[in-house]
Amino acid sequence: MALLISLKIVPIATFSAFLLSLLLAWIASLKPKINSIIIELFVTIPLFIPPTVLGFYLMQLLGRKSIPGKLYSILFGKAFIFSQTAAVTAAALAGLPFIYKSIKTFLDSVDKTYISAAEITGASKWQIFIYILLPLSRNGILGGLLLGFLRGLGEFGITMMIAGNIKGVTKTIPLAIWDSVVSGNIETAHYYSALLAALSISIIIVLKLLEKNH
Repeated sequence: MALLISLKIVPIATFSAFLLSLLLAWIASLKPKINSIIIELFVTIPLFIPPTVLGFYLMQLLGRKSIPGKLYSILFGKAFIFSQTAAVTAAALAGLPFIYKSIKTFLDSVDKTYISAAEITGASKWQIFIYILLPLSRNGILGGLLLGFLRGLGEFGITMMIAGNIKGVTKTIPLAIWDSVVSGNIETAHYYSALLAALSISIIIVLKLLEKNH
């Protein structure tokens, strides 16, 4: 069950983080000196703030008594906290830094002569971003997606704080491992741990292959 929940939550979270990363990368490209610094600070928050601390503040920001939390309840008829949407949000935030930084690194490494040539022909910044920068950065984008997926798959702290450990709803593989250890079900803990380890190794191998082909 935990595997199915993870396979439902993490792809949605990874895709959401990917779309946000593209938007942020586009904004950063408009005024690199100003926007990049602000965006970098925002994006790297999940890397430096402990997951439980970040989860606590998200719980305060999006809880039942907060304005965003009340708006969510009115729109969707249920609370945001301890929902599957909260689990998706947790995994997306965890994977966002890896996806964004991978995409941004490859975008910055694109040969500027391609951009200059496109500008001479009258291409807009949006057209350059979509038709030149993104295709030339496809390996970086794929690598970022894999890293974001892997990080989202292993997310624990934020998920526990804002989504809880609800069987069939928010109990992902990391939570199932923790639950199994606490309850003394070591065999199940071994199973899920081996599964995560195998997925991690597989993704690392794919990333190495992408690096060689870059």
